[in-house]
Amino acid sequence: MAKAQELYFLNGLKSVTMDELARFCGITKKSIYQHFADKHELINALIHDKIERYRKMLQNLPERAANVIEEIWMETYAFVAEWGNAEPRFFYELKKFYPTLWQQLESFRKETVLVYLIDNLERGIKEGIYREDLNIPFVADLRIQQLLSILHPSRMNQPQISATHLAEQLTEFYLYGITTEKQKSNIKSSIHYQHEK
Repeated sequence: MAKAQELYFLNGLKSVTMDELARFCGITKKSIYQHFADKHELINALIHDKIERYRKMLQNLPERAANVIEEIWMETYAFVAEWGNAEPRFFYELKKFYPTLWQQLESFRKETVLVYLIDNLERGIKEGIYREDLNIPFVADLRIQQLLSILHPSRMNQPQISATHLAEQLTEFYLYGITTEKQKSNIKSSIHYQHEK
């Protein structure tokens, strides 16, 4: 599955044939068909695997992180790890040629990721880490838009920026906007990361 993801993320979904996938994976096409009936079933399994991995990660973050700020950093790096290597063409072709799977991703974004972000904001406010005057639905949606923009770094005026560096910059911007003055000093110290030079 990992090799299939690598190839699809790089070249998109439409142009990659099962023969090319077999060669890339170093196996026979027959071996692929022993596990998947066709290309659609393979892509379906890939998307569902990505969704479930991310869902489990979000569920575990509150227990693993020291605070809500660290949670957001952890969520940022997990997002980049899961999706950051995908070329924009992958998402374009997923939406165009596999609309049912695309809709499942959209539902996951609204029903799981958005709910997680709202919960993070509500807990942060209760703990005195985030500002009390936040418009929670708006801020959560803004964060979703930030995450989606990480998948298209070429749209920035700095075309050479990597997905990781863009994610760090956007997350820092987001956290400075929602934390209390007292907590701003904890934004970078809450997780050990290095900006790319």
